[in-house]
Amino acid sequence: MENRSSKSCKQQYESKKAKYAPQIDEFDDSDLEEVNEEIKEHLHDMLDSIDSMRVNSDTVSKLTTLLSKLKESLSEEKAIQALVFFFNRDNGKLFLSAFGPVQPDSLSDTELSLSNRQDMLVSDMGPIKMSDYESTYDEIMSVDEIEECSIDLENDDLMTLAIVKAYSIFEEAFLKLDFESVLANTSVKYPLYCYIQESGGGYSNLLTTINSPN
Repeated sequence: MENRSSKSCKQQYESKKAKYAPQIDEFDDSDLEEVNEEIKEHLHDMLDSIDSMRVNSDTVSKLTTLLSKLKESLSEEKAIQALVFFFNRDNGKLFLSAFGPVQPDSLSDTELSLSNRQDMLVSDMGPIKMSDYESTYDEIMSVDEIEECSIDLENDDLMTLAIVKAYSIFEEAFLKLDFESVLANTSVKYPLYCYIQESGGGYSNLLTTINSPN
């Protein structure tokens, strides 16, 4: 794996959390102070729920199994150069797609662009489910107002944090993989770019770039 110019998913989450947490105490949309205080308490509780999200203990083994199935599905004639885990924000499920050679001059540290997704070799393998994310999502979306004071905008911020946290804990599991073993006997064009991004557009980030083991 090589160094990157952008922040990792974990760094992205820590940065966004540090920026958002102080904003909670500035909430004053209601004319009633007691309502503002109730909303602040709720938002802090939601932030705690997001922060407590953890990777499932079997995620690494599920990833290994998924990548083994990917190898079985690939043609020997075509080499992969990009892996993308597409994330569904509504249910926390991730599906893996693999792509052939990419255009290095149009690559970014955030997502695999449409121009580099023309040569799709395998699509929608999985899913891998982030169970902590799903329960946190339901918890956030179950409350859109408190004492007739809307918190829709606050929920949007919380959902962004929940997505980035889910990416962070998935990244933690993904980087534990033994890539040399996982990619053995697989036709790969190095460097291999690995991304996580929302289905249909949205938040995305580079997981890692894997250089040739040789």
